[in-house]
Amino acid sequence: MNIQCFNFKNFKFQISNFLLVIIYLLIIVLLPAPVRAEALNNKYGIHLAQPHTEALQEAKNLVNSSGGDWGYVTLVMQEDDRNQEKWQEIFDKMREMHLIPLIRLATKPEGEVWRRPQKEDVDGWVNFLESLNWVMKERYIILFNEPNHGPEWGGEVNAKNYGETSFEFAKKLKEKNKDYFIMLAGMDASAPSYPPNMEDEELFFKEMLHATSYKLQDYVDGLSSHSYPNPGFAGSPYDTGRKSIRGYQWELQMLKTLGVEKDLPVFITETGWKISINSELL
Repeated sequence: MNIQCFNFKNFKFQISNFLLVIIYLLIIVLLPAPVRAEALNNKYGIHLAQPHTEALQEAKNLVNSSGGDWGYVTLVMQEDDRNQEKWQEIFDKMREMHLIPLIRLATKPEGEVWRRPQKEDVDGWVNFLESLNWVMKERYIILFNEPNHGPEWGGEVNAKNYGETSFEFAKKLKEKNKDYFIMLAGMDASAPSYPPNMEDEELFFKEMLHATSYKLQDYVDGLSSHSYPNPGFAGSPYDTGRKSIRGYQWELQMLKTLGVEKDLPVFITETGWKISINSELL
């Protein structure tokens, strides 16, 4: 396993125009197999809400700075935004800019919650994703977002349903093309057990894996982690444990305790501090 170390003292954050922001960064902690790029890829990246050209250029300037190349960008792809021409143009620009996309699949809002994905949705997603000329050989896919929060899963936490649905998505994607690199949704590691509104991450994973008889792990290639410096997005960068920016370490150990034997590369797709726009940065 290729373990990459990083120093949080040297992080530099880019401030948006909001008074208070949570900055989403992507950090590759345990690198997967090298991507097929002209040079070794960078381990840094960022999460973008909208992949406009200007935003992609700013992302490139950030994640490929200081001599880096082929950094990562997490993008949300909604089911009601599956426009082949639009996304192909985005992928083509990312190839020119040496940016690697991590695509987080999403449904669409229904009132105050996100529609719960169905197994029947899989073919539509597979067909659309297959219609694209991807940036790299590896096709990084994240299956939805924080399903241990009820509003992210149709208004009610359901680990069994998430596991079964994710198994269907991962299996069909892998059967279509083995270059898909599948990650389950990043979880809220700080959530208490308070169903149906939210569920403890360890309890969620335990039920999810049991519901699929642990077959789901056969199709998962990496861990998407939301390692926040809690409480209140204000913890020390030197903290360790479940509610810290090193929360991925707790997650890896938790998964091994539950019987997951794979050594999973870690993608920290959300992290950051809540700060004032006038605050002095680290």
